Amino acid sequence: MVKKTLLSIVFFLVLFKPAYAELPQYQPRRYVGTDTGFRTLDKEAPTFVGESLKDPEDFNGRLFDNRKLVLAKFLADYKSPLAKNGADFIGYGQKHQVDWKLLVAIAGMESTFGRNIPKDSFNPFGFDNGLAKFENFSEAIEATSKTLKENYFDAGIKDVSSIARVYCPPNSKKWAAGVEYFLQKLEAASLKPSLSLVL
Repeated sequence: MVKKTLLSIVFFLVLFKPAYAELPQYQPRRYVGTDTGFRTLDKEAPTFVGESLKDPEDFNGRLFDNRKLVLAKFLADYKSPLAKNGADFIGYGQKHQVDWKLLVAIAGMESTFGRNIPKDSFNPFGFDNGLAKFENFSEAIEATSKTLKENYFDAGIKDVSSIARVYCPPNSKKWAAGVEYFLQKLEAASLKPSLSLVL
């Protein structure tokens, strides 16, 4: 019985080559700081919400984006309602030239990643002193990334401590420290080897 089972398994493995055997080895995405946040050292990143990274050397041209997986896991670990909005953070960040990790870190500092917000506000960023209400989290992510680009980065306010002095003046040092803390956690999570799935 055992011999027959082992022969069946060997036959199956030989006949049906596992799909994972043809996947390339995991290569973590690398980022460097720029005057508008971080940019990838890898191939060009997506520019529209929901668009996946396309690399001519990957998966025979199939689309993937490891950042969405990293972000979904990171936010799920915090039991965040934003866990399904990874494409929005990445896409709107790209669209408005704002590091997606900065957006996520601000949401972490302001609302524990959307867990502590006014009812039905969909405002995880404390946008407009917490008074702004949005139709959904996607709209809040776009509005915040656009505001950071136009009112901060374009005005020369580009590092976290400078942003903090305008974004949260009463507690700017504490706010900046909290945002930096979450940025470091996100960077560490981005560099951890993880399974890259084909989307």
